[in-house]
Amino acid sequence: MSKLIFDAAQTGSNPNNNPLCGKKIRATRYNEKAGAQRSVDLTVTDRCVGCKATDIDVTTSVFDQLADRDKGRVVTTWAWLDVDL
Repeated sequence: MSKLIFDAAQTGSNPNNNPLCGKKIRATRYNEKAGAQRSVDLTVTDRCVGCKATDIDVTTSVFDQLADRDKGRVVTTWAWLDVDL
């Protein structure tokens, strides 16, 4: 999760207690190789220092479900799945 969003939710000094940790999001993107829309449900685990406000950083296995890894960076949409934010 972008540090901008992650840090804004921080309470206290321990980032491991950030209320966003463990929250679920769904990332969605049209995968050209598959020729179809693909979605992946993810769990927020930490902050991404190099991410812009709405960016997310994912593992290569997740990225492979959304796009060809050779693309490097791709645009996705994402939304919170948890209702108790």
